[in-house]
Amino acid sequence: MIETEIEAAINQLRADTMPFLDVQRQRLLSRHKAVERQSKELHSRRRQAINLQRKLYLDQQNKGAPSVYHHIKNNFELNIWSGINSFKTTMGYVRNDMPTTSRIGIIFSGRHLLGELGRTNAWFFNRPHIEMEKCLQSPECAVDQYLGKKLCGDEHLTFQTIDVEDVVIIPSQANENDFNSGIPAIEISMAEDNAETIDPDLINLADTIAARANAVLNCISVRFAANLNYLKRRERAVEEETLRVSQIEKHFEQAEINWKLEKNIAQEYRRWSECAILVNLGTEQDRLQRGVIEQVLTTTDLLLRVPESALAKMVVKARQHASYEETHKRWGIETISLPISTPKTIWSFRTCLLYLHLEYPKEPTMPTSQIDRKELWKAAARFGILTKAWSNWFYHLEPAEMWELHYGDLTFGESKMEKK
Repeated sequence: MIETEIEAAINQLRADTMPFLDVQRQRLLSRHKAVERQSKELHSRRRQAINLQRKLYLDQQNKGAPSVYHHIKNNFELNIWSGINSFKTTMGYVRNDMPTTSRIGIIFSGRHLLGELGRTNAWFFNRPHIEMEKCLQSPECAVDQYLGKKLCGDEHLTFQTIDVEDVVIIPSQANENDFNSGIPAIEISMAEDNAETIDPDLINLADTIAARANAVLNCISVRFAANLNYLKRRERAVEEETLRVSQIEKHFEQAEINWKLEKNIAQEYRRWSECAILVNLGTEQDRLQRGVIEQVLTTTDLLLRVPESALAKMVVKARQHASYEETHKRWGIETISLPISTPKTIWSFRTCLLYLHLEYPKEPTMPTSQIDRKELWKAAARFGILTKAWSNWFYHLEPAEMWELHYGDLTFGESKMEKK
């Protein structure tokens, strides 16, 4: 009779707990499947990261200068042309003292196959000479210059040292520590003042039921607790590996961006050499009369930046003339002569080149002096590189000065501003 009651109680316990246990099993199973799915995704992400790492590495190897370049000593003297101005520095300065991700640092890093301009035995930078002078003065003076400022981080220089396969191991089975937990044992206690009135057989029955329940529940508890502990270890491992892979991906993505930027800078430098042009400011007659004429070393891209301008038309005509008449080519570079010989027009020409270098197509920084503003406006008008943005000056000028600058535009329809 007692056994029957005990068995009925245990069966009722099982019946009451089974729906709850089934729900818990499904939850654990769902979490295990999520771990498996994330594990496969991480494997795929690692493969993609390795492919990107290899792609970047091979691209850098293919684009780099020969090994002999990297063995050039730091005291090796370099000649640098900026405009027609020549500067001297050392390989150690541009390679070690300048930021390695500045334009100068990139060009002399050896990560790109770049060289000297023609037969000049010098590196040519199509930038204002004052800028190069500041860059070569000291790294501190170079930090805010176009050629000397740092452009990006060094992720593209360190990505190859990362071991993508150094994975966080995701557990594949439970261990002994996972089983070292359960639920507290079921205990039956009675109030002392009622102990003498309770039937001993009833007490024995309760103790037996408690013992059987402990056995059943603790068996279930150990299994579930072990599974849960195992699952938590797997989820922690997946979380750690996800964080690690995400950091690697972020590093490689930035490395790819940085490397693309470097290649663009290297191409910019190559373009300077490809379209370098030496401009004689004056004619052969001027040279014979004065004995010497001024020269400017620049690029056709800069001279032709405003296609329909008077400057561009002048350059096109001079190039055509040089193509069928013998023109002395210094260093073997394309050479043209422009009919610009007076100090005023030479100043205007150099000022316009500086504007095209630094501020075109927006308006230039407005000089503080009225005379300087007038001279700068006339220089731009002379070579036809005025843009409509220059009219922003008018917001800061008195009506009389506005009229003086823009007189021809307002009265005779002879505007020097570019037409749309």
